[in-house]
Amino acid sequence: MRDLYDSFLESGIGRASFCAMHQINVHTFKYWQRKFESADGHRGFVSVVVGSECSSRGFGSEIVVEYPNGVKIKTSASLDYISKLIRLI
Repeated sequence: MRDLYDSFLESGIGRASFCAMHQINVHTFKYWQRKFESADGHRGFVSVVVGSECSSRGFGSEIVVEYPNGVKIKTSASLDYISKLIRLI
Protein backbone atom coordinates (compact mmCIF):
# COMPACT_ATOMS: atom_id res chain seq x y z
CA MET A 1 0.00 0.00 0.00
CA ARG A 2 2.92 2.36 0.66
CA ASP A 3 4.03 2.15 -2.98
CA LEU A 4 0.51 3.01 -4.09
CA TYR A 5 0.38 5.96 -1.70
CA ASP A 6 3.73 7.23 -3.01
CA SER A 7 2.36 6.92 -6.57
CA PHE A 8 -0.63 9.01 -5.48
CA LEU A 9 1.64 11.75 -4.14
CA GLU A 10 3.58 11.88 -7.41
CA SER A 11 0.46 11.74 -9.60
CA GLY A 12 -0.90 15.20 -8.83
CA ILE A 13 -4.49 14.00 -9.25
CA GLY A 14 -7.24 14.00 -6.65
CA ARG A 15 -7.78 11.13 -4.24
CA ALA A 16 -11.15 10.05 -5.67
CA SER A 17 -9.83 9.95 -9.23
CA PHE A 18 -6.70 8.08 -8.16
CA CYS A 19 -8.76 5.49 -6.25
CA ALA A 20 -11.10 4.99 -9.21
CA MET A 21 -8.14 4.48 -11.55
CA HIS A 22 -6.63 1.86 -9.22
CA GLN A 23 -9.96 0.32 -8.14
CA ILE A 24 -9.43 1.14 -4.47
CA ASN A 25 -12.16 2.02 -2.00
CA VAL A 26 -11.76 5.73 -1.17
CA HIS A 27 -12.34 5.17 2.55
CA THR A 28 -9.73 2.42 2.70
CA PHE A 29 -7.25 4.63 0.90
CA LYS A 30 -8.03 7.54 3.23
CA TYR A 31 -7.34 5.28 6.22
CA TRP A 32 -3.89 4.38 4.89
CA GLN A 33 -3.21 7.96 3.80
CA ARG A 34 -3.74 9.17 7.36
CA LYS A 35 -1.49 6.41 8.72
CA PHE A 36 1.33 7.30 6.33
CA GLU A 37 0.96 11.06 6.83
CA SER A 38 1.02 10.66 10.61
CA ALA A 39 4.11 8.48 10.40
CA ASP A 40 5.81 10.92 8.01
CA GLY A 41 4.78 14.00 9.98
CA HIS A 42 2.98 15.52 6.96
CA ARG A 43 -0.55 15.67 8.23
CA GLY A 44 -2.53 18.91 8.18
CA PHE A 45 -1.47 22.35 7.05
CA VAL A 46 2.04 23.59 6.68
CA SER A 47 3.23 27.15 7.02
CA VAL A 48 4.32 28.96 3.88
CA VAL A 49 6.70 31.90 3.76
CA VAL A 50 6.46 34.14 0.72
CA GLY A 51 9.85 35.50 -0.20
CA SER A 52 10.67 38.53 -2.30
CA GLU A 53 11.01 36.37 -5.42
CA CYS A 54 7.41 35.15 -5.14
CA SER A 55 5.87 38.46 -4.18
CA SER A 56 7.62 40.29 -7.01
CA ARG A 57 6.00 38.01 -9.59
CA GLY A 58 2.54 39.21 -8.63
CA PHE A 59 -0.64 38.25 -10.48
CA GLY A 60 1.03 36.39 -13.37
CA SER A 61 2.05 33.39 -11.25
CA GLU A 62 -0.25 30.50 -10.50
CA ILE A 63 -0.76 29.63 -6.85
CA VAL A 64 -2.08 26.22 -5.83
CA VAL A 65 -3.56 25.60 -2.39
CA GLU A 66 -4.10 21.91 -1.68
CA TYR A 67 -6.08 20.75 1.33
CA PRO A 68 -5.38 17.42 3.06
CA ASN A 69 -8.68 16.03 1.68
CA GLY A 70 -7.44 16.49 -1.88
CA VAL A 71 -9.33 19.70 -2.73
CA LYS A 72 -7.16 22.02 -4.83
CA ILE A 73 -7.61 25.72 -5.46
CA LYS A 74 -5.65 27.08 -8.41
CA THR A 75 -5.55 30.80 -9.03
CA SER A 76 -3.35 33.60 -10.22
CA ALA A 77 -4.97 36.03 -7.77
CA SER A 78 -3.16 37.95 -5.07
CA LEU A 79 -2.25 36.34 -1.76
CA ASP A 80 -4.68 38.70 -0.01
CA TYR A 81 -7.55 37.37 -2.13
CA ILE A 82 -6.50 33.77 -1.48
CA SER A 83 -6.40 34.30 2.29
CA LYS A 84 -9.98 35.67 2.15
CA LEU A 85 -11.06 32.69 0.05
CA ILE A 86 -9.52 30.21 2.50
CA ARG A 87 -11.34 31.84 5.41
CA LEU A 88 -14.65 31.20 3.60
CA ILE A 89 -13.98 27.47 3.28
